[in-house]
Amino acid sequence: MQIQDVQDALIALRTGWTAPRQSARCVYGVYLAAGHDLPGIAVSGSGLLFIGKTETGTSPQDHFDPAGRDSGTSTERRTLGALLREDLDLTAQPGSFGIKGGNASSFCFSRSGEARLSDWIRASLLVSRLPFSGDVASAESLLVRHLEPPLNITNWHNPQRDYIMNMRRICAEEALLCLD
Repeated sequence: MQIQDVQDALIALRTGWTAPRQSARCVYGVYLAAGHDLPGIAVSGSGLLFIGKTETGTSPQDHFDPAGRDSGTSTERRTLGALLREDLDLTAQPGSFGIKGGNASSFCFSRSGEARLSDWIRASLLVSRLPFSGDVASAESLLVRHLEPPLNITNWHNPQRDYIMNMRRICAEEALLCLD
């Protein structure tokens, strides 16, 4: 299967965020739904935001909207929250793992902020998954390099990386202020 074939399949398989969670080995794409935007982020015509993989035991949705957990357990969710901080009036605070040595990189948001972020995710994102029996980590890296999704900040020279990291840093600093 060629990269274009995988890209076409992922686009064709896009479904609403609340589709049943499937926890099989796959590569997946997260897309911005038509009519929605992500502040400060340039997105391709397909709306592709992120390419990821699951090995076993988790669904793609678990990476962005983990059931019963906050943003402190999900880098992808923290990134979305950092980018949507002003639009959703989110306040960062120390995350599930606390703050050790002044590192607040596992920040989360207030309970009401987490709820607003979940509502935005469910209304604004689409997910597609493509079952994959081969080396899923290599497939993910290859797809990221070729498709250049803006929320993937590794495996390609992402021109939006600095902006994303700065927005996450702002939230981490805000979480540290909660300790004063």
